[in-house]
Amino acid sequence: MIGGPQGTGVDSGASIFMKVLARYGYHVFGTREFFANIKGEHSHFVVRISDEPINSTVEGMDLLAAFDAETVLRHFHGVSG
Repeated sequence: MIGGPQGTGVDSGASIFMKVLARYGYHVFGTREFFANIKGEHSHFVVRISDEPINSTVEGMDLLAAFDAETVLRHFHGVSG
């Protein structure tokens, strides 16, 4: 998951990450959640990666990239231990 305030590169960062992985032959699936404003509110992008075809997201995550403290506080509980 990549998260932070809207307008700080969350969407761009996730898109670039997914393109690189796809070029290396991985299957990727991504979903983003954001509020209906231009800049400032929290948003996050969930990226799922696999050697096999995938069509949905799952609960939990192995990696959290946070652009702000709010992202850590909102999503740290979902990181696998």
